[in-house]
Amino acid sequence: MAVTLLHLLSSILSCALLLGGCDAYSTFKPDCTLPPAGANYVAGPNIRSTMTRLWNCLSIILLCTWNIQHLNVPAIRPEAKSTLQIWWWVSPGSRTKVKWMLFTIFMPEFLVGKALGELMAARWARCQSLWDN
Repeated sequence: MAVTLLHLLSSILSCALLLGGCDAYSTFKPDCTLPPAGANYVAGPNIRSTMTRLWNCLSIILLCTWNIQHLNVPAIRPEAKSTLQIWWWVSPGSRTKVKWMLFTIFMPEFLVGKALGELMAARWARCQSLWDN
């Protein structure tokens, strides 16, 4: 009882020390002026904003999760004769890839568990085939 109370008090004290040094949110607005009338090129500000950092992180996450997917080869489809048929066959593959991309972003543990389950099933099937021969 005394040990848990001591842990509780030490965690409350450490939180109070950490939060006591924090300030409220503050806003920084860079001092940017309009360029002269004859300027051909205007460079961006010399700072990185919060939205720039957020967009950079989000775009990297989306691009990486889209790129790392190696889904199974889709079934053979009949040759498309019109643009509508081409889009009809392209959209299911894209929807499947978007679904797995969202799983990867929001539940990476599910993806690792699924891969581990498939590995174990493959090894079990291999052992079964060795025993049958």
